[in-house]
Amino acid sequence: PSIDESRFRYLIRSFPFDAVAWGVSLPLAMLLRFESLTSDVSWGHIGWVIALAIALQLFYGWFLMLYRGRYLRGSFESLRTLISVTALVGITIWVLDLMFPDFIGIPRTVPVIATALAALFMGGIRYLDRYNRQRHSKPDPTGDPVLLYGAGQVGDHLARQMMTDS
Repeated sequence: PSIDESRFRYLIRSFPFDAVAWGVSLPLAMLLRFESLTSDVSWGHIGWVIALAIALQLFYGWFLMLYRGRYLRGSFESLRTLISVTALVGITIWVLDLMFPDFIGIPRTVPVIATALAALFMGGIRYLDRYNRQRHSKPDPTGDPVLLYGAGQVGDHLARQMMTDS
């Protein structure tokens, strides 16, 4: 596959789950904020904020190369960038809510709660993906044995890669 193809696959694998995470996190944050009293929740405003969060997630994620295949899926670098992107989305929504409270229409604590929940959900999804990939990757039984001598920490990393890559 070409580089553009692999980047597109990376976007398709990651972004829909991140969008769903925002779609779950914001209503859940509203329910937590109002202590499950659904009569106090402004559901019309939350739909608009979900759409805004998803658009911002795509924008910041594309800009910081989270969805362009720069990082290995499930790596610590990918997780660090994911947390940064999610925090930027939450901060942007929070600032917009401060500046335009009637337009955004949600309590100021909701973006903070939702950001933490979204980051937890997105990180959890990536962890499960990484765990599943590691669990199913096995060494080739027909491969030749290899001796790595004197390579230290890099050798340990290389041996793990050789045992799990097909």
